[in-house]
Amino acid sequence: MLKLPKYYSKLENDFTLCKPMRLYSAMDKAFFLDRLMFPLKSAVQNNRNEKNYKGEQISFSIDELCDMMANTSLGSPYYRYIRIIQLLYNHEYLRCFPAHYRKKLEVYLDSYINHQNPAIGRQFFYQSCTEFGFFQTTDSKNQPFTGLPLSYFVQQCSDFFGPEFNYDSLNTGVMSTNAYYGGFNVTGSKIIFPNGSFDPWHPLGITKDISKDLPAVFIKGSVHCADTFEQKDIDSAELIHAREKIFRILRKWLKK
Repeated sequence: MLKLPKYYSKLENDFTLCKPMRLYSAMDKAFFLDRLMFPLKSAVQNNRNEKNYKGEQISFSIDELCDMMANTSLGSPYYRYIRIIQLLYNHEYLRCFPAHYRKKLEVYLDSYINHQNPAIGRQFFYQSCTEFGFFQTTDSKNQPFTGLPLSYFVQQCSDFFGPEFNYDSLNTGVMSTNAYYGGFNVTGSKIIFPNGSFDPWHPLGITKDISKDLPAVFIKGSVHCADTFEQKDIDSAELIHAREKIFRILRKWLKK
């Protein structure tokens, strides 16, 4: 639909876009897709039901998202997904869907730190541009999406931090990071590597013990950073046992 202008008015109406689609640049269209993919990325990575300070829902669990996408009473899959977007983005203070790239530029170009409510987006994106390259692209054939190539993210590195941040500097930075820390052959001692099997990023982590001083804690059925969350009644036995194991190791090391 994004590729065919005849669908632009429908997209504008269905998603209540703030800006006419005919004025969208290539970066605007990619950013629109980026925002549309966020509910799925958040559900798969975090699998938890988050609410903001007003009690409004800002993410879904995997089960909630799948239940809504399987709900035929909402119409076709297209309209089911529109409903998900509406639930996440359409609040009384957001009268339209601001899916144009300029909005992100405004946020990420601002280097001011609010010490009362610090944000981490700009800082993490800088690390991604200089050390990690942890970009959630659609370049792989083993996923159902299109429209977010690596070039979309590299362009943001240049836009946010300067033209010297480009593909070459990114590639050099990632190779330097892996060389310095050892990649999958991490060196050092007294490092614990927790990973959840549901976390899409776990293939980038250490999931098997390297040595007694470099243990891995692989948590079946767990999501991104779950071992650091406050314990809840709904936590799985695997997650609870993983936290206990981590604390046992830490106590042993701290006594030495």
